[in-house]
Amino acid sequence: MEYNLTDCETGTGTRQSSHDEDVGVKCNTIDDNYRNADIRLVGGPHSWEGRVEIFWNGIWGTISDADWGMSEAQVVCKQLQLPSEGSVPSPYGQGSGVIRITSVTCSGSEDNVTQCSLSMVSSSNHQNDVGVKCGKGADYKHGDIRLVGGSYSWEGRVEIYLDGVWGTITDDGAEDVDAHVVCRQLGYDTHYGFDRSYYSAHFGEGVGMIHLNYLGCSGTEYRLIDCYSGSSSYAHNEDWSVTCLNDVPEQGEVMLNRSNYNYYYRGLLQVWLNGRWGVVSDTAWTIEDTNAVCRQLGRNGSYHTYYTFNRIPATLPIAADYVRCSGTENSLGECTYFSHSFSECSHDDDIGIICPPANCEDGDVRLRGTAGSEEEGLVLVCINKRWGLFCQNYNEENTKTLCRQLGYTYREVNYYGGGREITDMPVQNLTLHCHGDESRIFDCTYSRSGPSHCPYYDLTYISCEPGITSTNCFIS
Repeated sequence: MEYNLTDCETGTGTRQSSHDEDVGVKCNTIDDNYRNADIRLVGGPHSWEGRVEIFWNGIWGTISDADWGMSEAQVVCKQLQLPSEGSVPSPYGQGSGVIRITSVTCSGSEDNVTQCSLSMVSSSNHQNDVGVKCGKGADYKHGDIRLVGGSYSWEGRVEIYLDGVWGTITDDGAEDVDAHVVCRQLGYDTHYGFDRSYYSAHFGEGVGMIHLNYLGCSGTEYRLIDCYSGSSSYAHNEDWSVTCLNDVPEQGEVMLNRSNYNYYYRGLLQVWLNGRWGVVSDTAWTIEDTNAVCRQLGRNGSYHTYYTFNRIPATLPIAADYVRCSGTENSLGECTYFSHSFSECSHDDDIGIICPPANCEDGDVRLRGTAGSEEEGLVLVCINKRWGLFCQNYNEENTKTLCRQLGYTYREVNYYGGGREITDMPVQNLTLHCHGDESRIFDCTYSRSGPSHCPYYDLTYISCEPGITSTNCFIS
């Protein structure tokens, strides 16, 4: 088979004639949804059986049954992620178009037909098109969906069954309204607005086909396939994911969107008010407000508040602002606030917060830094199960041990220079005398004595070099 016109036999010489004999061609459109060596089963009564077709150079074609047997059938079923036990070759009618492969020889251990010995010589005689009947799986239908990769059945990467093949959906254009349709199709109650879209392969990257992108659901559809969508040639690092929940939240319930950041509990603040979820504006927000939210979430105290929380594009209305907490409340609902009646105002001031771990052990350390800097910041130390500031301990030996405990190497120690007092946590009564080669600060000589008040210019601020990553390290 030639792949270039110059490889074909041609006549020689020139001929003077009119252009009414000029030749033209009509090519098949290449389907960007599929990749070379993708397999599908066509013409069978169930999704696990049918005529084998392979995608190659932009066109679906059949496979001839020369040398075809049990081993070859098993590899096809394995590639389709169907049970291979009981796989048998079976006829399912003649295909049309190109016969891509005239001979396949597999051992049965291969994961993909391209790992077998292939004879790729085109033919047009479809009398010997091969078919396969895999071990019985679920009887999937065109447009079925599933969630894959989550810790629970109600969350995961969205995969859709189209043309006999499972594939993923890219996250371009996907919003919570599209998640509603997914959850409704899967049988969840979507009335309460728990359904969420997640991006950038939040539950892991899929493999194989990428079927759709640019979703445009209205929210009234009962099947995702009924929504507007485009075809896709994107990569799996943009696979779309969804979470669905059934439970009805209580008035004033809060959650942090995308809060699973290893050791810390942080994210965009969302509150359930008057039957729906909304975000909160940061107008007049204080550390007392953050403390109340963290206590409601089971965390004792807080560490930081994101003002102008622009890391997560908000798709929810603004539910409240001008929140006022005194510092003693155990939930946001105990504070006063102005209900925004779910305004569709700008989301430039959406509030996001960071809560501490559920507890800490004496001698634990972490850094409270600036956005984008993981290896430098104010030193926080856990004493008596409580985080606090570290004062007047800025020297090279102490810093080397602190960086090592955090999983980094030493760079330098600085004065804080933040220009403002830190009032949201206590000062720890701790004085260190390290040699610089210890693994943890409590391996150093230390005394639990020191100043009870620390002006900002005496706070310990260190800079480490990136090294082994550590879940103990903190950014704000």
